[in-house]
Amino acid sequence: MTTVAILRPTDRMEESLEIARKMGFDTLFASPIDLRTNDTPEFISFLQALANGDVDTVVLTSSMSVKSAFELARKHGQVEELSRGLRQTQIIAIGLGTAKTAEAEWIKVETLPEKFTVEGLVQLLSKKQIAGKQVVILRSDQTSEILMKGLKSSGATVQEIEVYKLTKVRTGRPLLDMFYKGIRGEIDVFAFTSPLSARSFIDEAKKHYSDEEVEDMLDCAVVAVIGESTKRMLEEIGFRVDIVPKEATFEMLMQAIADAIREGTI
Repeated sequence: MTTVAILRPTDRMEESLEIARKMGFDTLFASPIDLRTNDTPEFISFLQALANGDVDTVVLTSSMSVKSAFELARKHGQVEELSRGLRQTQIIAIGLGTAKTAEAEWIKVETLPEKFTVEGLVQLLSKKQIAGKQVVILRSDQTSEILMKGLKSSGATVQEIEVYKLTKVRTGRPLLDMFYKGIRGEIDVFAFTSPLSARSFIDEAKKHYSDEEVEDMLDCAVVAVIGESTKRMLEEIGFRVDIVPKEATFEMLMQAIADAIREGTI
């Protein structure tokens, strides 16, 4: 049985393990990062702008951006206002998972990019008439600047609102177990779901093992990632990436791994 190490935030553990096990994988799960909502005056101003009809397009960059926005609205007693405002605004999501999360809140996603990446989103928006439009991006504090630059170059007025923060977590037993088994060659596939989770995992591993041991651990396993930004980050620091699914969702990542095993390409 193929052993897959899953690196995702803790709140995604049950969902992740269920998907991976249904596909027949033996799994390890650890979270090198933590996600927390980020309550700011900018978000309150955004709610008011929605209510006034001053926002033309809202870009949802992840499922967590949707969940965090509603959690913040709930905190301020403005869930209905947020829902109503989003239903009256053009909504664009970066991927299917994000769109499904939005639709679970009765928010219709008008458009998805052909390629579920920040670059794909920029290409999509460049084809739309957004010059002079007010565009709000709901994002984490770690999102690439590519989206902001791409939108501004199209003539839109763009505001980014960090609705959640990603932070490194203190290394606990799950990560230590994963390091130990990985170094011993007991992990077949490492599944990274974001640039920060991948970088945090590697940085923490190097606190417990030598650089050479960590490099060998990943070189001897299959490295599968969600998104071009994760792939790019790993390659920039010298690691090979074997699998990047066309659709940037966790389920598609697991499916891509299963397909590669079946086809004998890994």
